Amino acid sequence: MNRQLTVQESHHKFARDICHGSQPSGGGLRRRDPAAAGLDEDDEE
Repeated sequence: MNRQLTVQESHHKFARDICHGSQPSGGGLRRRDPAAAGLDEDDEE
């Protein structure tokens, strides 16, 4: 756990947090497609 997360892992963690209700944004509806995590992240910024 001493390494930096890759962009893909970061997106995955973000999507999982949403899916588990850690963050209300998205409501987990975008979890069906990995690409959606990237698009959603663009929206957040």
